[in-house]
Order: sequence, then structure tokens, then C-alpha cells
Amino acid sequence: MRRSQFGLASQLGEVRGLTGLSSPRRLELMPYTVQANDTKRKATGYSRHQRMTLGADLKYGLSSNLTLDATINPDFGQVEADPGVLNLGAFEQFFEERRPFFLEGTGIFRYDIDCNDGSCTGPFYSRRTGRSPQVGFLAEDQGAVPRNTTTLGAAKVTGRLPSGLSLGILNAITGRESVAESLTVEPRTNYFVARAQQDLRGGRSGVGVILTAVNRELDGYTADFLRREAYTAGFDMRHRFGAGDNLQITGQLYGSTVRGSVAAIARTQRSAVHFYQRPDDDVIFDSTLRSLSGFGSGIGLSKKGGGITRFSTDLWYKSPGLELNDVGFMSNANNMGQSNWLAFVLQNPKWFYRRWQINFSQWNAWYVDGLNSGHGGNINMNGQLKNMWFVSVNSFFRRADGGRTTSYDLSPRIEGRVSTSFSASVGLSFNRNIDDRQWLGNYGVIGSDTAHYTVARLAQKTVSLTTRINWAASPNLSLQLYAQPFVTGGDYSNWREVAAARERNDDARFRPFTLNGDAAGFNFKQCRSNTVLRWEYRPGSTLFLVWAQGRVQDNMDPGSFSLRRDYRNLFGAHPDNTFLIKASYWFSM
Repeated sequence: MRRSQFGLASQLGEVRGLTGLSSPRRLELMPYTVQANDTKRKATGYSRHQRMTLGADLKYGLSSNLTLDATINPDFGQVEADPGVLNLGAFEQFFEERRPFFLEGTGIFRYDIDCNDGSCTGPFYSRRTGRSPQVGFLAEDQGAVPRNTTTLGAAKVTGRLPSGLSLGILNAITGRESVAESLTVEPRTNYFVARAQQDLRGGRSGVGVILTAVNRELDGYTADFLRREAYTAGFDMRHRFGAGDNLQITGQLYGSTVRGSVAAIARTQRSAVHFYQRPDDDVIFDSTLRSLSGFGSGIGLSKKGGGITRFSTDLWYKSPGLELNDVGFMSNANNMGQSNWLAFVLQNPKWFYRRWQINFSQWNAWYVDGLNSGHGGNINMNGQLKNMWFVSVNSFFRRADGGRTTSYDLSPRIEGRVSTSFSASVGLSFNRNIDDRQWLGNYGVIGSDTAHYTVARLAQKTVSLTTRINWAASPNLSLQLYAQPFVTGGDYSNWREVAAARERNDDARFRPFTLNGDAAGFNFKQCRSNTVLRWEYRPGSTLFLVWAQGRVQDNMDPGSFSLRRDYRNLFGAHPDNTFLIKASYWFSM
């Protein structure tokens, strides 16, 4: 195994001369039952809610190269909780997929458009399936809105043919979610994704395509808010070259179209992804459209191996009408930009480490009309010690607005294996943010003379602690624990509105905003934890015992931050507890 060479599978040996081997169909069926008891919030307090579900997972070998996976009423109760976050901006928060059905074979469906320190997004984001109801804000009783949409069933075919063609096809159906049986908060929806990649030159080059489709059964409650149908298509290529094939060039071209009612497409244009209503650009808002289309492209050059250096340089473009968020993930369109990433990788063991790496990142972005929309950079460091423990330190610093805006983040993390059966990791994150132009709200009729686009100066502190513990008592019995307390507090001052967005002078760009009094601060606290006991009582058949707990406290001591006080108040908040038992039985034929 050459550490300096790119790729793992390409360095493996080959076994030849095997003949006469049978190819069984490999039918596997795993029915399961789940019994859960969880906290339900009511107007007068809390109560307990009991539920039972049945479902099944199926795996069938269509051939020696293709496998069918299917699930009916899947349950993801034993999945690790999402990390805590407080989103103060207009853009959606991205969370990693953690559900086993969607994680298995996920590499075949990858079509990366936006990447940040190894986390990438694109036209397929599997967490759209089972998402939180999108029109839940219509309900008067928010406690009656389901947390997630029910996935009625999903199936996928994945595999790699002898010709070097990797193929992935996925279809999922989610059910209608309603409040009081009449108000639809999420319609029945069908999600479809197809991805194909053909290797060339023995895998050193390749081309691929992706197709996605989303179709919703809208009604009178949802037609004005959600798009009826959405389609995307994309082409990509890669080519490795140079000594040891350590250099790689990539390219992609993709497009989208969405259709719906006049009101739904108008909402799409005005969303934070597009901002067609911006008064100071050449993108025109059209309130009569019933469809919206756009395209994007990207090209990149990277070094994957050889020596101690690694790098990547990327350029991208997204037109104003590009929309991927029905089954994909994209923070914003109408932009173009460049990014650079450089790493020094020390792979020869020294006196205290086995491997060490430090990364430097830099990026710039512009709106399509040339206005700069952001620039920045960060430094990350990680390594593996001689005792096989893993350590990492991520740091981030930002300075803007002539020094009026500054932000820094420090996130050390250590992961170690105390014994062959016990491992743990602890990560601390501290962030100090001074943002002189934090968006605070829009008022009046957007796009008219009565519109007010307001910002304020935000002083914010955030501290979180992430802990994971894994204990394997035996090959068949294991315990996993995840917990993350998260605390943030901030205070607003100097509330003002945009007067002339393109003025360079800050005093000319803004004027005081006094129509709504003083801007209020915030204090938000959250703790999520999962404890999972897994017992494989017979080969392939598993029993899960799960305890999930959540604590949330909002707007106590707003506008201030005190670590000791806030953590004490967090753990004094009323917990939402969920207790779950899941039993599955594996049949193989």
C-alpha cells in the first residue's frame, strides 16, 4: 500500500482462475416492529404518547452485480440526533444523512456541486425524503404538526457492471401529513433519482449523468406554497493524469426546471435562494410565471497524491433561476466564484504522530452581475497519534466591513480507543461573532417603496460540547451514547435599514431604523442525546433499546451569555424523552 498514491482499490491485487461458482439471488427479508413512548407537548403542559409501527426491509440480488433494496414504513428511531444550531440567517441549515437505508450505497448517487471541508451538497439530498412538513406554519396548534413526514416506502437498485458502469436508481414515496385531518401541512410526494457513471481508461477517467424528479399531489392548502413538480439533469466528467495519475480535472454542467401555481413560483423567486426582488440588480421579478428554469456549471483541478502536498482549485457559476431544493440542497443561486484548498500531509511516522495534516482554504463569490457577495478562509489541522488516537483542531477567522465585523471559531476534538472494546470522542467548539450587518428582518411590501430591509450589529457567543462513547461488550452486544449541549446568546444594537445598497461609505449605505423600537437580543439553549443498546440475538436479527432526550430553552435571559448560568438553566429545563424498542428478524434465502 503506497500512501503517496491516489486511490485504494486501484492498488489491490486480483484473484484469477475461479470458475464454476454459483450466483445465488441473495434474498433477504427483515420485518420489524417498533414500540415507542415519547413526550407530547400540550397547551397545558406535557403528556406521554404511545405508538407502535410495523415495517420491513428487503434486499434482493437481481444479478451478481445489481442489488435491490426496499423498505416499507422505515423506522429511524435509533439514528443519532442532529447537532444543535441556531440559524439567524435566511438560508436553510444543512444536516448530514444518518439513516442506514439512505447511507448504504450513497457514493453511487453523489454529484457534488458545493463542498466545504469534505461536506458536499448537490442535486440529491436524501433528507428531503421524510423532511419536516413545509407548510406546518399554517397550523394554529404548532404542537399538532408532525416532526417529520412519513416515508411510506422506498426502493433503490445499485451496482457496478463488468463494463465499469456504476448505476443507482432510487424512488421514495412520502405520505400526506395533516393537522385535524383537514389541513394539509405536507402533500403526498414522489421522489425519483437516477445516477450513472461510466469508468474509462481503467477507472482513471469517467463520465456520468444524473436525473431527478419530484411530483407532489397538491391541494387548496399547499398549491400556493409548494412547487407541483421539479426536474433536474446533470452531466459530469473526470480525468486523471500526470505522474502516478495524481492530478485530476473535473467538470460538470447541470440544469433545472420547476413548475407550479403563480403564487408558488412567485414564492420561489422571492426566496432566499434567489432574491429576484432585489431592487439594485438586473434580475427581474415576474409575478405571472408558472415555471422557472436555470443552469449551473463548474470546473476543478486537484492533486490527490504524490509528495506531501494536496490541492484543489475550483470555479463555478449558477444562473438566477437554478432551483435544486426539492430533492437536492443548494443555499443560493445567482452566483459565481472560485475557491482554493491546500494541504500538507505528513505520512511518515515521527516521534509523536503516525499521520499529520494541515489545510488552508480560501474563497471568493460574486453575484452574476459582478457584485462581491463574500470572501473568506480558514485553517484546519488533524492527525493520528502513535497510540492510534485521532486529534483535530479547526479554526476560522473572518474580518469584514473595515474591521467592524469580526468572527473567530476554535474547535478542538480528540478521539481515542481506550481498549479493544471501548472508544470515545470529545469535541469542544467556541465561537465569538461580531457582525455589524446581521440581517434582522424585512418590513413593508417587499419590492415597493414601503419596503424596509434592516440589519443590526450583533455581538454573539456560542459554546457546544459533543461527546460520543462506543462500548462493545461482545461481538453481539454494544452500547452507543451521543450527547451535545449547545448554548448561544447575542445582543443587537445599532438597528438600521438599507438606504443605498451599493454605496461604499457605511454611513451612506444605511440609515437608522426606528419604526419597530429597539432590537431584542436572544438566548438559546439546546441539548440532544441518544443512548442505543444493540443486541444481535441471532445472526442478522437485532433488538434495539433506545433512549432519546431533548431539552430546549429559548428567550430566558435574552441578550446575554453566561456559560455557568446558561448550562445550569439548560439542564433544569423540562426534558422531552422518547423510549423505543425495536425488534427485527432476518430471513435469508
